[in-house]
Amino acid sequence: MKEGEKNTNPLERNKKQSYLLKIKVNKMVEPITAIAAAIGVGICAVAAGYAEAKIGVAAVGAMSENEKFFGKGLIMTVLPETIVIFGLIVSIMILNAH
Repeated sequence: MKEGEKNTNPLERNKKQSYLLKIKVNKMVEPITAIAAAIGVGICAVAAGYAEAKIGVAAVGAMSENEKFFGKGLIMTVLPETIVIFGLIVSIMILNAH
């Protein structure tokens, strides 16, 4: 082959394409792993929503009695959202652990 000519050998191209295909396949996530990550985030979100609903009702009731509970009620209402963030972090760790 002369300098500057491209390798047009189809076998060489197929080897390279099959190597690239193997790389892409190896980076795929197993279906059961994806399901586990989705269930983890879903359960965390449902639990946080339930907790936030109960805390929100109590916070509004406390604020209707005394306005100085606004800051505490707001903080207590936001706290369950950290559960979802932790669930998301764990799910990302599950997806990257292979």
